[in-house]
Amino acid sequence: MEQHQRDKALEEPDRKLLPFPNAADTAETLTAYTAYSVKDLEKIFEVKARQVRNYASAVKEAYYWLEEEGCLKVGNQYSQTMVDKIWEFRNSGLTIPQWIKRVHQVQNPVERVEPEASSPAIKPEVLALYDEPNQVAEVDGNHNPSHYFFTSSYSDRYRSTKLSYQEQTSEENNFANELLSQFAEIAEDTKAWNQAESERQNITDRQATLKGLTQALRDYSNETTAYRHLKHKLDSGEISPEQATLMLEQLQGQNQKPGKI
Repeated sequence: MEQHQRDKALEEPDRKLLPFPNAADTAETLTAYTAYSVKDLEKIFEVKARQVRNYASAVKEAYYWLEEEGCLKVGNQYSQTMVDKIWEFRNSGLTIPQWIKRVHQVQNPVERVEPEASSPAIKPEVLALYDEPNQVAEVDGNHNPSHYFFTSSYSDRYRSTKLSYQEQTSEENNFANELLSQFAEIAEDTKAWNQAESERQNITDRQATLKGLTQALRDYSNETTAYRHLKHKLDSGEISPEQATLMLEQLQGQNQKPGKI
């Protein structure tokens, strides 16, 4: 019975499993796999886009072989592997350079670097200096050290240099990402500032127009009142027609002064 179930399982593969995409897959096929945008990672890790880019850069530096194999992205978006590695870094409690260094030591330990074949042969007596334990330099009669290099091993010197180079590269990548992010923020801030200045100038112009219209309305109201008052005096006999004519000319002269609306 058990043998029959095993044979049946081999004949009917699990339909939930999807084949891992290869280089021959099209862009349409790749979209069927789990992919995360920058906004998705912002929500997952509760950080801004700038920090997401820093995380991604750190993972690419730490797992550079996965980056070369194309395992960290799906099309133009990030893969589940990228998400898992970011969680690995977040849970490590280390800084980015410390975490990258540990990943390289554990996952891809640095091998002993041998001199290139084209390089001049290193003399055995020079190599022996690197293998000697740390000690006080011997001094000759002229108080000059007999040799100048005191490291525990020849390979450690190269390993230390390679790790320092990797840390420096990581710092430069982080700085570049920070620089690009700040430039983007400055550009957005400048755009918002220009828009605010344009709106402020528009408000000033509209206020000036409204003030002018208000003054024009006030002048028109005063002029109308003056004409009505003059006519009332003429009709009531308070002033003669000659006096009314003189007052009317004076009133018209005031309204024709330069700058009068």
